[in-house]
Amino acid sequence: MRTAVLACALPTTTCAERKAGNGNVKQASTYFDAVVTCLETTWENHFTDAGLTYGKVNVKHVTKFPKKWCGMETDKDDSQALYCAKNRTLRRVWASPSSRASGR
Repeated sequence: MRTAVLACALPTTTCAERKAGNGNVKQASTYFDAVVTCLETTWENHFTDAGLTYGKVNVKHVTKFPKKWCGMETDKDDSQALYCAKNRTLRRVWASPSSRASGR
């Protein structure tokens, strides 16, 4: 495994912003995916410029807040976007505050 420290500014990436209606989970998921794709373009350029390879993240959208994620317990105060380096997956939880509090 190769470890590197990248101490420079990220390259500029211009991405069109998607529209998402308030309370529309499908549109919000599409919006979130577009933001991740834009960020990935920036990171891939940054890594490539440094002579490194960049592997894209997997995005999973779920509607229930997990009790465990990436081998760790989660609770109602955790973020609704959880990243696991083990499987390079970003889980975006589209759950209401009440489902988060109950652990569902």
